[in-house]
Order: sequence, then C-alpha cells, then structure tokens
Amino acid sequence: MLEEFKKFALRGNVVDLAVGVIIGAAFGAIVNSLVQDVIMPIIGAVTGGLDFSNYYIPLSSKVQD
Repeated sequence: MLEEFKKFALRGNVVDLAVGVIIGAAFGAIVNSLVQDVIMPIIGAVTGGLDFSNYYIPLSSKVQD
C-alpha cells in the first residue's frame, strides 16, 4: 500500500498541486500583510484616522444587522 501511495504522490500533477497550494497560501499571507500594515494605515491617515473595521457594504437587502 505504501508503494502504491508513493507512485501516486510522485506523479507530476500531485506535486504541482501541492506546490501551487503552498505558494498560494504564502502569497495570500503577503497580500494580507501588505493591505493591513501598509495600505490601510495610509488610507486611515488620509481620511482623518477613521477605523474601517466596522464599515461594510451590504450586498443584499435581506441581510440584517
């Protein structure tokens, strides 16, 4: 069973998928950090120190507070 799993895991598509998932997760963390630590403080300073954590735009009229 272990030998069959090794054959399956070493095929190109599985390895490419794993690499893609790892790179995607790292890229998501980088973008999140950039937005939270660089872009939002600048926008907050320009708008007079507003805290954007409680602002939202409802996408549907069915959503209630």
